[in-house]
Amino acid sequence: MILSLILLFLVGFWFRGAAFPPDPLSPLPGQAEAEKVEIASNSSFLTFDPAKRIKVKVWQVVDGETFAISKYDRIRLLEVRSPSLSTEEGFKAMQFLQGLIEDKEVELQFVPEIALRDSYGRLMAVVWVDGVNVNSEMVRKGLAESMVIK
Repeated sequence: MILSLILLFLVGFWFRGAAFPPDPLSPLPGQAEAEKVEIASNSSFLTFDPAKRIKVKVWQVVDGETFAISKYDRIRLLEVRSPSLSTEEGFKAMQFLQGLIEDKEVELQFVPEIALRDSYGRLMAVVWVDGVNVNSEMVRKGLAESMVIK
């Protein structure tokens, strides 16, 4: 019984490492670290200046306004609201966002006048991919609506 529990633990530990990507918040080559904000990710920290853009790799799109960069950190498109995933429009928004950013390197731009995280702990940012403002693109395509955060 104890041997089977140990074996189960070891197999779970091995799969856990294979299932999740390495820490995506680690600075990319050529990306300098600033010294203003720390974000925890996979038990490590990235220090960056929220007034500057940082580059991260998208791990998984969660819905039409949220994506994950690790199993710990999620990013929410700033001032954008997409329909619920339980609707056809919400599913279309998620699919579009997947095609636009999933498994790609994106730039996060934080707005100093707005809180860094929302009430769910997600980082709120304007997201850029290949020079395209993802937040604006979701609204322009009619897959999300603009929302002002005060």
